[in-house]
Amino acid sequence: MITTNEWLPIGSVVHLEGTDGLIMITAAMVGDTSTNQLWDYAGVSYPIGKARADDDVMFDRDAIDGIFYIGFQDEDGERYQDGLRMATEQFEQMKRDMRGTER
Repeated sequence: MITTNEWLPIGSVVHLEGTDGLIMITAAMVGDTSTNQLWDYAGVSYPIGKARADDDVMFDRDAIDGIFYIGFQDEDGERYQDGLRMATEQFEQMKRDMRGTER
């Protein structure tokens, strides 16, 4: 069973704590240049998608309170997931450094 502690495949549809509607994941390990922060995921509103340039939703795994759909998975996707898993520790450290917090 996939949990929010694992990286979800691109195309997965999730619900975020304290929000209405669903979000479809479009990217993982992303940076928001407007806030200079790193986030676990970027996504767009489901089923609307990206209607405007600023429609991206940035969020961390701990904000997910429900997984409604697991995105497409194949060999290429599994290699991508392997890369995410290998980079997770370094990415988490970079997030802490950029946010100035110790988790």
